[in-house]
Amino acid sequence: WDTPNGVRADMMSRDLIFKMKAGGCTLLAVGVESGSQRVVRKVIRKNLDLDDVERVAAAAQDAGLACTAFYLGGFPGETRADIQQTLRYAEYMFVKYGLRAGGIGIVAPLYGTPVYHEALKKGYLAKEVTPDSLFRSLQGAEGMLKTDQFSPEDLKNVDEQLRFRLNRLKLKRDVRRLIAQPGREVMKTLRNPRRVKGVARFVYKALARRAPKGTGWYEAIAS
Repeated sequence: WDTPNGVRADMMSRDLIFKMKAGGCTLLAVGVESGSQRVVRKVIRKNLDLDDVERVAAAAQDAGLACTAFYLGGFPGETRADIQQTLRYAEYMFVKYGLRAGGIGIVAPLYGTPVYHEALKKGYLAKEVTPDSLFRSLQGAEGMLKTDQFSPEDLKNVDEQLRFRLNRLKLKRDVRRLIAQPGREVMKTLRNPRRVKGVARFVYKALARRAPKGTGWYEAIAS
């Protein structure tokens, strides 16, 4: 079993995480939203300290429990600097704790939410809010908000850039593990042949494919 909808880091203890692992949990997903504490508290209004996320990631790593994070970008009131901070945070958490991420989700102005009302009031809606456009936005196909800080195209590019960067970091980590413990890694692959397909996919994404081009936000901070 796992936690596919995400849990709050401030509600998790080290003891609970170890008990989850012992109870058969295979993946712990944590709702982080942003790597900027200002955005978490002031923009999203979520009572979460990012130090709690790091504490949970460290405990999951010690317990041998795979852990992933959910990130979002594109909130009204969020700046380019805030989004850059989320990118840096996602990389830092992956390198230090192995905290996975599937890129950055694009905020969707769901009917009746504060995001919807603020976007409507300030003219941030890049397209009409319909069930179809919301569905496409929630699937990551296209953003619906445009502010003086970012456009839907900017957000999609940032998501692609982060996915590309994390794929490369994962490949480097796996190569280091293979060099350090070749026998162990080969046996893990033999026990699970699907890993071969996964490795091939990462090699393609990380080496054969060129880095996505875009706004230049990412290149400015990735180094």
